[in-house]
Amino acid sequence: MSKVFQEKQTFRMAWLDKNNPLPDLQLPPTAPEKLTWDESLTEEDARYFTYGHVNSILPYQFQDNYTQDKTEQRQTVVVLENAHIRAEFLPWMGGRLWSLKKDGRELLCHNPVVQPRNLALRNAWCSGGVEWNIGLRGHHMMTCSPMFTELLHLDDGTAGVRFFEFERLRGVAYRVEAYLPPQSEVLFVQMTIENPADNGVTPMYWWSNIAVNEGEGTRIVVPADGAIMTHYLEGSLHVSRVPVP
Repeated sequence: MSKVFQEKQTFRMAWLDKNNPLPDLQLPPTAPEKLTWDESLTEEDARYFTYGHVNSILPYQFQDNYTQDKTEQRQTVVVLENAHIRAEFLPWMGGRLWSLKKDGRELLCHNPVVQPRNLALRNAWCSGGVEWNIGLRGHHMMTCSPMFTELLHLDDGTAGVRFFEFERLRGVAYRVEAYLPPQSEVLFVQMTIENPADNGVTPMYWWSNIAVNEGEGTRIVVPADGAIMTHYLEGSLHVSRVPVP
């Protein structure tokens, strides 16, 4: 059988206080004015680089009220589990998949601490697990914020969990759903974006960021001989094509 439940776990963490009350008046790092690319890219590569960019993250506030002082804190974890798979999600951190074990072996980078750093569109971002990003290029608005959470029990015995929220900058509702059939040796994850725009067109960007441990024996295998890479410069971004590997 598979099951879904909530439990309390102890985390060593330096967590966020209240949001910064001061409004964001600076250009985000991905604003068109800060984006350049070179001749290594074709016209087709760069066609949508500046499409849908914004000049502010409002109505969201910055999340920069954190320190390096870590304490042990009890937090809620949503667990999906059967005889082969144990998946742990953090509903208070964007529904992030924090741990994924197959027959007892950890498949992800399971960070021993939760320490925000200034890497997201709202500043605070934490490393580890699998992060779901929606809306704009960059670590998204809800990455260090709580999500609405629903535990799911399907008629065929499949257990699941649904995280959902309304993304206010793009004006869309979205949800991340994970399902674990009773005898499954894999975790199924499904994303849904609901666009209520009258004209049916809303700029959108989605990416899932997966953290794994890096070591001498680590390889990433992809069916590609090139990639488009972002170079982070002083206050700007430069994009070029690079060979793989």
